[in-house]
Amino acid sequence: MPRTRPAPAELILRLNEIFHDLETDGYDEKHPDILEDEIPRWHRFLTRACAEIPAPRQVLDIGSGTGFVPLRLREFLRTGDGLTCSDLSSGMLEICRVNLHGAGLDCDLRLLKLSGGTLPLPDKSQHLVTLNAVMHHLPEPRDLSREIDRVLKPGGWVLIGHEPTNAFARNAFLVCNYWLLLPIADPRQFLYEIILRLGWFEALRRPLAHFAPDLARHNRLLQKVNDRLLAEGRIEKTLPAAEISGLLDAQSPDAGGSRPGRGFSREIFAECFPGYRIESCETYNALHKIHPRGNWMKRYAAWLIKRFPESGSQIFCALRKPGK
Repeated sequence: MPRTRPAPAELILRLNEIFHDLETDGYDEKHPDILEDEIPRWHRFLTRACAEIPAPRQVLDIGSGTGFVPLRLREFLRTGDGLTCSDLSSGMLEICRVNLHGAGLDCDLRLLKLSGGTLPLPDKSQHLVTLNAVMHHLPEPRDLSREIDRVLKPGGWVLIGHEPTNAFARNAFLVCNYWLLLPIADPRQFLYEIILRLGWFEALRRPLAHFAPDLARHNRLLQKVNDRLLAEGRIEKTLPAAEISGLLDAQSPDAGGSRPGRGFSREIFAECFPGYRIESCETYNALHKIHPRGNWMKRYAAWLIKRFPESGSQIFCALRKPGK
């Protein structure tokens, strides 16, 4: 698979904004792993963090999307607390607003449209900052971590969930296990992975769309993204699907093809937040993109992560800023 050319940070951020503005319809159905598997994990970490933060609390959720983390926060926030939901995508923020309306939030709610890599909030104003499936979209995660440090109060918490690891691709057993199980567990995903790695996806994605309505919808989405970028003069020619994927998930080790070295780890989060105490850091999803169905598959997935606790394909990290 050819490597994508280096892209300016502005292109990556604008591409993410356009793509997620256009992807609002059916977003939750496309990402069942985020909505189903992450709920108990977020509940566990929020319970711990909020127990350490005295009221009234100010909470910032970055990359709120359709409102997944804010909906998890509703049982922890009360009158007098404040919740700021933020996103690059105004379309996602609108869906978030609709989903939160009538959800039983007792706290003050603010919706914040982000632009670029800065957080338009005062220094040391937040007790807790949350991010779910956000940092791998960024051209330079450390730019955001510095902004988070700026707005976070001393003693405040940062919860980062559902980020791709760089450890899974280095574990030969887990990688082989994934490729052996994938054609059985998800034949369509297996076919997609093979076509992508052979470099055939761009040539085949339109013919295959006649047999796969979801691929046809995805092709239309990619065309709209390209049309916007061309109209804005940000690109000179249409970007192929694999390159768009690689730019969208700029820090993912396998978006648009194999990209060794991308992804996150405990050590990378420690570098992003120097001086912070890592309260907890765990990897999960040892089956990678296979969504476990059935008791035997779920038991096997649980056994794998016990056997390889540092090599799951996803990572969740809880950090605490020094001071009080």
